[in-house]
Amino acid sequence: MRYSQIRRLTYIMLPLALLMQTAVAAQDNNTIGETEFWLRMQQTSRLVQQALSSGGSGTQEAIGQINALWENVILVQLENGTIIHVDTTWLRLSPNVTGPQLENLQARVTALVDFKTQHGGLPTQTENWLNQLKQVLKDRRFRYDGQRSASSPDSGRLSPISQIIMIVIGVLVAAGLLLYLGWALRIQPAAVSLAADQDETPTTSQAAVTLAERSEADQDYRAAIRYLYLACLLELDEHGTIHYNASLTNQEHLDQLRGRPQIRQRMESIVMVFDRVWYGFAPVDDGLYQGFRRDVEHLRHMTS
Repeated sequence: MRYSQIRRLTYIMLPLALLMQTAVAAQDNNTIGETEFWLRMQQTSRLVQQALSSGGSGTQEAIGQINALWENVILVQLENGTIIHVDTTWLRLSPNVTGPQLENLQARVTALVDFKTQHGGLPTQTENWLNQLKQVLKDRRFRYDGQRSASSPDSGRLSPISQIIMIVIGVLVAAGLLLYLGWALRIQPAAVSLAADQDETPTTSQAAVTLAERSEADQDYRAAIRYLYLACLLELDEHGTIHYNASLTNQEHLDQLRGRPQIRQRMESIVMVFDRVWYGFAPVDDGLYQGFRRDVEHLRHMTS
């Protein structure tokens, strides 16, 4: 391998190593532990109540604290080490938020916290999930004082040693790739195809069902539940039962069904499971998913 070729590969691989280090730091800033998630959810409940009761500058101060709690939070690390994506945009408030919007947020936050503490509503919880609940019910859960004890580090953040290990692994991978390219490809230009997972947003109920089936085949039941829920909303919109708009909340979509009590009742049970899975990251297995799918199919038959 000629020196000029090695130098060209070095120019390629060094930025890659820096990008890996940046990615580690970005994930560290955007990830919180499961226990921290529930602590912030409880703090949010108290702040919303404060905003409702104080008014004026007190309301704005509470809103600012709520937004600070959830700023840039997009990943949660579960107790078993799994990191999942969570949507926290619904928790961030605008300065001109209204009283009814605060009350709606309070109801949703309270429902999630009650589900966590009381373990009610889902028959498919595992023993591991119960152990997680018991862990949350320990003293630390009830004394949110803005400080963490030295014996309870944030499980969602990588330690400096872990970051160093990640960087070393990245450099070793880069070096191995450099040697492989020099030996096998002889530094010939190659077209690299990068496959990126993109969040597909269906525009028809049938497209949503197709995406749900694809996720089910991959055993990604959480994504499958999301697509089936979108299929419900799109189906109701296609039949003129509601007006679906991605900017509307689940409650606002339900409010459009006031004149259709049977459909509303079925839809409420679907929304309840969706909220717990998508926003509360309740564990999902095949049994829970199949029950959710039956409810969705029943609703679609009611509207057809």
